[in-house]
Amino acid sequence: MDTSPKTMFWGYPDTGGQVVYILDQVRALENEMLLRIKQQGLDIIPRILIITRLLPDAVGTTCGQRLEKVYGSQHCDILRVPFRDEKGMVRKWISRFEVWPYL
Repeated sequence: MDTSPKTMFWGYPDTGGQVVYILDQVRALENEMLLRIKQQGLDIIPRILIITRLLPDAVGTTCGQRLEKVYGSQHCDILRVPFRDEKGMVRKWISRFEVWPYL
C-alpha cells in the first residue's frame, strides 16, 4: 500500500505538515534502529507501529484501511482504530479539537 503524500488526506483543515513529518520521522527512526541493532551484533528485526484513527468514509485516501505498510519503509505499519460513540462507529473525519471524548 502506498502511504506517499499523494494518497494521504490532504485538504482537511488540520493536517498541515503533520502527516509528512510523522512518516519522515518513522522512516528515520527505522533506519537508526536497524543501524544500531546491526552495530550491536543483534539478530532482531524492529517493528514500528503508528496508531491513528480509522476513517471508513474517507474519500480518495487510504484512511479507511485498517492496516497499511508505510511507504518507503521495511518494518513500519499504520494501524487505524475506529472511534465509537453511542450510535456506533464514527465514520467521518472530525477535527483534532473534537477527538478528546474518543480517547
